Amino acid sequence: MAQRVGKYKISKRESELSLRDGGHVGGSITYASRTITSGGDAVDATNIGVLFVDKSGGNVTIGGFTGGVAGQVLHVVSTDTANNLIIEHNEGGGNQDIHVGNGDITYTATCGGLTLVCDGTNWNAIQGHDVS
Repeated sequence: MAQRVGKYKISKRESELSLRDGGHVGGSITYASRTITSGGDAVDATNIGVLFVDKSGGNVTIGGFTGGVAGQVLHVVSTDTANNLIIEHNEGGGNQDIHVGNGDITYTATCGGLTLVCDGTNWNAIQGHDVS
């Protein structure tokens, strides 16, 4: 049974907060994250919102993910300027392919990243950042 606090409803199930009646969230939101040093066609995106990519050991190519669910947002972040991060468009080998437009995206020896949204089957790019 949910308890009402002001106009907000808090359930006992993991202290879920509903803002359906309006309101705002102050402070910061923290996402579960993972760091990878190598890519592939089946990078695990289960229960994370941020994927840090450490390219210090060489180029990292990501061709697809596993574990994504409909509505999940994933920020893919290149954390250093060494080597390249390559995001393959509709690579076909991944369990959940990545759709980034007309071709692969390469972050060449730069920091930056990409925001993706899963539709349950594939990941779709909604915004990219290059901070070189």
